Amino acid sequence: MKIGILTYHAPCNFGANLQAYTSLKIFSSYGHDAWVINYERADDIDPSYCDATQQSAHADFIKKHLNLTRPVHNGTELSELLKEDNFDIVVVGADAVWNKRITEDLLLFTGDWLDEELAKSVKLVALSPAFMGKTYADLNEDLKKRVAKNLHKFSYIAVRDSWTRSCLNNDILKSEYIKDINPDPVVNIDRFLSDRILRKTNGIK
Repeated sequence: MKIGILTYHAPCNFGANLQAYTSLKIFSSYGHDAWVINYERADDIDPSYCDATQQSAHADFIKKHLNLTRPVHNGTELSELLKEDNFDIVVVGADAVWNKRITEDLLLFTGDWLDEELAKSVKLVALSPAFMGKTYADLNEDLKKRVAKNLHKFSYIAVRDSWTRSCLNNDILKSEYIKDINPDPVVNIDRFLSDRILRKTNGIK
């Protein structure tokens, strides 16, 4: 199957880069044609977040290790990509992609772009997305309803932690709709490290 991973893959943050890398490796290891969807965000290249030298290091890692699609910037472009490149599944997560800080991101990462027609060919699943805020209760009611409607589009949801589950269930879904928890994929990264790195880590020359 052709799988697109929709996550924060490009921030100036090593954890974000590594969770995208590990997710890609996990799906590829099972024989799937896995890609990281190249969702370009202004925040990812914000010079106030880290200096140019570190930005360059992150960009080099992404170029070398992540199998990227062409860039997309919104839900319309994402839908076009999925149709034109014949993706079967979009996996949302990991990382704090269900943060409420940026409404456009919250809607994109909860599948606002998945209409009935596209849903006939593309399945949407969530593996280890997280919410790192205090509550969703202060979102306006229309946005809560829209996010709740989006979450019901997912064929499967397993969030990263019990806090995310409780906030979504209590504040958005008003039910125990989300049940499963799946840890951050980085816990599996040792499966994909090279022998040279493992030997060095273990003190073997």
